Amino acid sequence: MPKSMPSAALTRCGHVLLSALALGITPPLHAAPAPTANIDHLDRIILLMAVNLSGTPAPLPGPDRSKLVLYGAVSAEAAIAAMESFIKPLGEEQAKTIRFAPASYRYLLNAATGKGETQALVQPLLLPDPTQREYAEKLFKEQGVAASQANELSRTQPTVFCPEPALYAQINNGTDSAKRFIPCSFDFKTLSDLVKPNPKIRVIAIPWTSFTGLLSQGKQEYLKDIEVLLSPNTQKAIQKTRSDRQFLQRD
Repeated sequence: MPKSMPSAALTRCGHVLLSALALGITPPLHAAPAPTANIDHLDRIILLMAVNLSGTPAPLPGPDRSKLVLYGAVSAEAAIAAMESFIKPLGEEQAKTIRFAPASYRYLLNAATGKGETQALVQPLLLPDPTQREYAEKLFKEQGVAASQANELSRTQPTVFCPEPALYAQINNGTDSAKRFIPCSFDFKTLSDLVKPNPKIRVIAIPWTSFTGLLSQGKQEYLKDIEVLLSPNTQKAIQKTRSDRQFLQRD
């Protein structure tokens, strides 16, 4: 499972495909299509998914109430926003039965697009972190995206922050010692703090649909080394899911 790094060494690897992706403009994310290849990459992306009190995926009426969706959130803050904006308006009693639990992106897709009759009407809906919109919009503009489109991208789909040029990080302690991978994150500060010591590395913003399209369809060997790091707040939220639902409330 992706994790933050208490201590890491960084090495540039020179890949520039991520930079090209940052300029790829995609439509707003309403429902994520199921990937057709390299699904193991998507298994390593950890999210938060709406479940009932028994831990079963919980389809709910979507924002426009016209169809059922399975809510996913890229961070604890995104899960809180989902509860406040979309789930609590369904009614206090129903809201009390819903929590967010960690799941891989592939699990979210499979749970929403299963083969059962009822599941066929459910779509996955992955929500962006509202605390990251300002960073994402600013970077999109710097990367040449028109202001109106940068605003729309930052509001309607998650953003993945990656280093440019790509680099390898190696954990220096803990159980994953000596593991090498290319770090990205849903959290700007997490990645910015990691690459800050190297002035030749900048942080770029990649729209979620472009990022997952690369992972599911791309043939480049180094793609298997990309890890999406969780923010410290989201890690703490996940640690609480086994015992309570407090991570859905602001401290």
